[in-house]
Amino acid sequence: MNKASSNTWIQSSWHRTVTWVLFCGGLVLLAVLLWRMGPGTILTQLAAVGWKLPLVVLPYVFVAVFDALGWWYAFPQKPYPYGYFDLFRRRLAAKAINDVTPAFSMAGELAKVHVLQLRGIDGATAVASVVAAKTTLTLSELWFLFIALLLVPLKVPAAGVLFPEVWIGLLVAGLGIAGVILWQRNGLFCPFIDLYQRLGLPMRFIKRYLQVMESTDEKLGEYMRESRKDFWLSCVTHFIGWVAGGLEVWIILTCMGVQIDLGTAVVVEALLVIVQGVTGFVPGNIGTLEGGAVGIFLWIGLTPQSALAFMLLRRLRQVMWAGAGFAILGRLAHDEPAPPAESHPSMREDLNEGKESLY
Repeated sequence: MNKASSNTWIQSSWHRTVTWVLFCGGLVLLAVLLWRMGPGTILTQLAAVGWKLPLVVLPYVFVAVFDALGWWYAFPQKPYPYGYFDLFRRRLAAKAINDVTPAFSMAGELAKVHVLQLRGIDGATAVASVVAAKTTLTLSELWFLFIALLLVPLKVPAAGVLFPEVWIGLLVAGLGIAGVILWQRNGLFCPFIDLYQRLGLPMRFIKRYLQVMESTDEKLGEYMRESRKDFWLSCVTHFIGWVAGGLEVWIILTCMGVQIDLGTAVVVEALLVIVQGVTGFVPGNIGTLEGGAVGIFLWIGLTPQSALAFMLLRRLRQVMWAGAGFAILGRLAHDEPAPPAESHPSMREDLNEGKESLY
């Protein structure tokens, strides 16, 4: 084993160790929360769901449908040649990976690129669509958080005015995403390639990927500059997906017998999104998201037992949909990549170019 391989193995081993430590720490936190809040009370609330259990699982389909639609509109090459349902399935497969890995690892986005390449989409188009979709998803998330936080004084009067730091954080995030959009319009990889060349580093290390990076910059820049309608449609459909998450919260709590209005449910979902983002280093946000839910529910005047029962039901939904995603992923891994549709010769040419540059 040479020195480079040894260093790579050590880094990989260290990463796995840290991930497992965080995961086990999250499980311990979850167990402590369940013990402190009283398993009996939590089980009573779970039992109250009864025959309404399918209503806990099914509302997520609205989130998945609109998120996949947001990805559909983010494709730089229109239309996606294999149909919306095919992209929906691939989104579920990638989301399953995202659900069991730390969000900071971006494994879900890499999985999206992978499942597109399994379908025969060239690397440049796959990366451009995923980057564009991530951008519109983040922008729509900021819209959702802004509107939801405006509802806080109306729906949670006891909470008072939010800390100024919250609004400053949203402003900074908004400026950041604006900068990212401008960056993508002028070339995502271009600054790195220029810097690499100016430093005089050997080109052989990036030559294998250079054509894909340049092609990605071209496709992404063209999309950002010329597909404004699709860009905003992607933002709007992603935003509806965020709102659908609030609807899911309302439906689950209603099934539990906890009565809140839809506006308060949207506030709860927005706060959970913030907690999920802050604790994204923990695989699946296990334990940390439950702890955040307890704090949020107490803040809006609900019981911590309701918070844990709600999160357990949501975890059940997550497990069922992730199981479907992994089943789809297993099927995709054994499917032969299909050639692009005859009506899209340019994509067929790009596929050949992508294969040459990648392999």
